Amino acid sequence: MKEKIIVICMLVLCFILGHVATMYTMSIETDGNGDSAYISVFGLEYFKGINGYTVN
Repeated sequence: MKEKIIVICMLVLCFILGHVATMYTMSIETDGNGDSAYISVFGLEYFKGINGYTVN
């Protein structure tokens, strides 16, 4: 039982730390009219449109 609690606590901690790291490194810049955005996270850059399309 004690091991299960430790594993659950470790999973929760990993999720929280991953979420904080992602939010800290994320940058979102819109093109001005709000129909698309450049998203940069962990050094990777993405271009997303209003309907979720991706341009490579």
